[in-house]
Amino acid sequence: MSISTGSPSAAWTRERRLRVLGALEQAVDGREARHLQEVVTDNLRHLWRTGGKKGDDKPGRQPEEVWIRDGFVFTSAEDAHGPALPRLIQSKGLQLRLYLLMLFDAQCRHEAGSGARNVRPVSPNNGPYRSWSELVLSAPDRKNAQPMPWQTVRRLRERQIKEALVALETQHRLLDVAMAKVGRRRRDFDKLTLLAEDSNPDRQARYTVAEEQHFSVPREFFTNLWIFALTDTELACYLALRWAQAQVQPSDHNSFFIVSRERETNLRLTRTTWNSIERLQAFGLIQRTDHPGRDPYSGTIESFRDKWQAGEVIPARYAFVNDGVQQRALPTVRDALTNPVAPVRPDPLNALLGTTT
Repeated sequence: MSISTGSPSAAWTRERRLRVLGALEQAVDGREARHLQEVVTDNLRHLWRTGGKKGDDKPGRQPEEVWIRDGFVFTSAEDAHGPALPRLIQSKGLQLRLYLLMLFDAQCRHEAGSGARNVRPVSPNNGPYRSWSELVLSAPDRKNAQPMPWQTVRRLRERQIKEALVALETQHRLLDVAMAKVGRRRRDFDKLTLLAEDSNPDRQARYTVAEEQHFSVPREFFTNLWIFALTDTELACYLALRWAQAQVQPSDHNSFFIVSRERETNLRLTRTTWNSIERLQAFGLIQRTDHPGRDPYSGTIESFRDKWQAGEVIPARYAFVNDGVQQRALPTVRDALTNPVAPVRPDPLNALLGTTT
């Protein structure tokens, strides 16, 4: 399935998305000028396969799922801060991706219930583990199509990572960054302490690897680069759906739903954010089934109040496509963006510009 065609504003948004995607595809790293996406893919797969130590090919933990505590996406209506996920998507940067990547790194190296010591510097060095900048795929969004020198791209990526680390510490309290013990007062970004997923400005706890009683994302979400190919709002919807699926019996895993009140009150995700669901379907990650009487263009249901009171309205139901994340993310997203189809619902890309349904 492809992204639908639509308004000029949606076409402009699609063009910008393609430009950002092109920057990710063209970015190179190192003197050998390897494409950064290849470098990151190899490093993430090595991390999953072995635990990530340089030159070590012994099999590691190889978790098929990365487990995340419910409090990262869901909280009570009375919680003044709300869960971390909607807070993370309100600001630009790598914060959400970097935090998820840290969970992946921790679970590839540690057993459930264990703490997770950071072993990675921000910048490449001669230490035993790859740096964070070698695990992160990012590139400047530039209208000029000429590629930037790899040294410049790496410096910008390292600056983005440091900015994200500061935001995770100061704004979201999902991380502690130690201060340097010598010289001028500054943060030592190589000495990080990961905090639990449900931490907030008033309450924090050190992170320990989650047990298999919460919700999870497949390891291919990382190793096939979906974590970098999706936007923040798409990531939020994907994680919310993974959480919702975990709340139902296994027999209902291919037909589950989230009601609007729960989405707004407990997940704290706006309707504008939730419109990104349509793009997850376009990318082949999920399948959505609407109420059979819903108008495909307006999204409305005739005589909605009467049908609702009679219990005849069926909420949209979701299922994950089994081989969705098995596909390589960047070419899959590009294919959906460059091969548009006629709209079957109001264009979801309008949501990026603030339009709600």
